[in-house]
Amino acid sequence: MADPDTLNVVVEAIARHLDFEVGVRDGVEAPLLQAGAMADVVGRNLYRIPQAVRQHALSAHPRMRMKDELCRCMVSESAAAPAFADGLLRQAY
Repeated sequence: MADPDTLNVVVEAIARHLDFEVGVRDGVEAPLLQAGAMADVVGRNLYRIPQAVRQHALSAHPRMRMKDELCRCMVSESAAAPAFADGLLRQAY
């Protein structure tokens, strides 16, 4: 099991990756997680990742119905907590 400091860094990165602005002032983990999620979910900056790398990642970790499930979760979460990040994102689009 990871040490408590490492676990805290991971928990904070997960919690912050949906923030509108995520800087490196508190570490690189949250911005990297946000960049990876944005590439995966909406294709942001996907062109920067070589096609062979993308194909290998998708072969090793197929997305299956990831976007459908993510949308279902966002609808549910935004209904339960409309003032939080995913609720605000859903309202904005």
